[in-house]
Amino acid sequence: YGYDMRNLDPKLPESLRSFDEKKFNLDPTHPNAATFQLCMYKHRFVNHLNALRHILNTGEGVVTVGSPFSDFVWAEAMFQCGYISPQIRNYYYEVVRQSIHNLYRPHLIVYLDVPVNKTIENIKT
Repeated sequence: YGYDMRNLDPKLPESLRSFDEKKFNLDPTHPNAATFQLCMYKHRFVNHLNALRHILNTGEGVVTVGSPFSDFVWAEAMFQCGYISPQIRNYYYEVVRQSIHNLYRPHLIVYLDVPVNKTIENIKT
């Protein structure tokens, strides 16, 4: 509705303040890093649901950035770097275990390590 909820951060306790990619990059050991990872999984899960809805309604293919099926690499990297605890890692995998079986798996996953403008140029040729 046009209101930036981050304006409320100074009035909230640290554990309830907003935490996004920018804040994660500034302080990856912040206690909210675990919540951030779970929110990113939820975002990828919902994005995948929307992609499936589009595919099933139109028959067209979908290109997405990220997938709930590959999200675990971020959680593992965070765990290996000590940003999340073993308990949070176990909780993350429990959330994934209870949710991901409800999704159709993608037929193809392509990882691109090319700048966007170069990718678009390659598609056009």
